[in-house]
Amino acid sequence: MTSIEEATRAWAKGIYPIEAGVELLIRHGKAIHENAPWLIDLRDDRALEVVGVQHHAEERTHVAIDVDRLLEHAGAWSGSERRIARIAASLIDGTPVDLNDALPGLDRTTLTDVLAAIAHANGSHEHSGVLYNEAGAPAGFEQLPSLYPWSRPLHDEAAQLSDITINNPDELRTRLASHLAPSPGAETPSSDGNRSIGK
Repeated sequence: MTSIEEATRAWAKGIYPIEAGVELLIRHGKAIHENAPWLIDLRDDRALEVVGVQHHAEERTHVAIDVDRLLEHAGAWSGSERRIARIAASLIDGTPVDLNDALPGLDRTTLTDVLAAIAHANGSHEHSGVLYNEAGAPAGFEQLPSLYPWSRPLHDEAAQLSDITINNPDELRTRLASHLAPSPGAETPSSDGNRSIGK
């Protein structure tokens, strides 16, 4: 059966701000869980149903977020959890958020994920950069990494990494490297010696 996290990502897929808001909620695990009253199960026939209610033999594939209900219930959460919920809600459906209040109360790890969410919502992971040859003339384009990548793998990704640590250390290094990116504004070297400058 599709996990609640995978089903929520599937609902958001293709709209970067919604993807970013969903990922932020998943990484701060108070909001995305089975039977949460703000999660709505979207079956293949597109009928709406609250998560947890049985629905004849069809497998769950998409789970939507009712932002109004999420924020209503988030009122009982900790200050940091409420801030994350408000920021994520704004990314998901445009609900106004007071950043003057929301940002100063975040710890460093949480703030890192908020910055990554903003970069993802912008689509920076799809930006392209100009390649220059040794003479300094434009020589083509290449896709650039996210301006501010997510700080760490999710729990399921971390479990997968631990599974390959002993048996395949080369794959582990490759997988870990995929979560790293150059500092913002840095030139990105290419395999042929050209350099790339992001837009």
